[in-house]
This record gives sequence, C-alpha cells and structure tokens, in this order.
Amino acid sequence: MEQIKNGTLKVGTKMPTERELASILNTSRNTISSAYKLLEQEGVIVSYQGKGTFVAEEAKTWKRHSINDKLLKIIDIALEESLEMGLSYDEFVALVVNRVKEKQEILKNINAIFVECNIEQAKDFAKQLSSATGLNIIPLTTKDLNERSDGVQQILNEAQVIIATFNHVNEVKDLTSDLKKRFWELQ
Repeated sequence: MEQIKNGTLKVGTKMPTERELASILNTSRNTISSAYKLLEQEGVIVSYQGKGTFVAEEAKTWKRHSINDKLLKIIDIALEESLEMGLSYDEFVALVVNRVKEKQEILKNINAIFVECNIEQAKDFAKQLSSATGLNIIPLTTKDLNERSDGVQQILNEAQVIIATFNHVNEVKDLTSDLKKRFWELQ
C-alpha cells in the first residue's frame, strides 16, 4: 500500500503472484492471499483471471479523502485571500461558480475518442464518460482504428484525447502512434 501511495507502484503495474511475493517477503502464501483480498476489496488492486493482479485505478478510499482535504485547504486559502481583498462571501461563491461554468464550457469543446473492441461497450462507456466529465466522447472500435476509413480518420484528426481500456491500451497506442494525441488509459 505504501508503494502505491508514494507512486513506486503505478496504476496498471502488474503485481507479483502470491507465491512470488510470499517468497520475496519470506512469509506465508496465506498471509499474502489475505492481503491481496483485502486490497482488492478496497479497490486498490484488481485481479484478472489468467492475466494476473494489477494496481487498480487508484486506492480510492484513501486517495479520495486525501484529495478532499487538499482541496478544502486550497478553498480556505482562496476564501481568506478574497475576504482580505474586500470580496464578500457571496461574491467569492459567484466567482467560483462562474469559473466552474467557464471550465465546463471549455470541456464541452474537447473531442475525445473511447476505443473498445465491442461497439456496444464502446458506446456505453463513452456515454458514461461524457456524462461524468462533460467531454464530447465518440465511441470507436479497435476494428475502426485498424481499417481507418476516411470518416474515422476525420474523427481521429479532430480529437484531442484518446481513451482506451487497460486491455487494449497497447494496441490502441500502436494504431494511433502517428497522431501525436494525448492518451488516457482506463482500468
């Protein structure tokens, strides 16, 4: 957990097998198995049958708490500064709300692509991501990238971001390496 928190083990890193880690740490495999189960329940790691165990998106339970604490400190500092500059609480809130709206408007103008091998999954995930982020996300399949029709090429040219699942990350990176786009990997 400490190696995940400090960034030594990054998102997507493959963890040693239970047997390997037990040998490395000179402890019982049952202890490692229990630890892996606990970390998986907390969303810190994820196991894929036949592929292995990987560091999940993030250790959400501790990460979210830490993020909230940091953001509250930043908000407190900004509020104190604004009050010292003569703004009222209501003016500060209005300023923040306006800034959030500006950022949301910017996000609406960013085109992203979500790539998956199954078009139905691609559509579903793209819809969910669009809803959560405000980005305009277009679903494509790995087959679309392989065939690269004129329409798909135009979508690729207009996109600022390409998003792929962990299972397809290397394939999508290879198929789009000529585009010099920003790439997000989902797990």
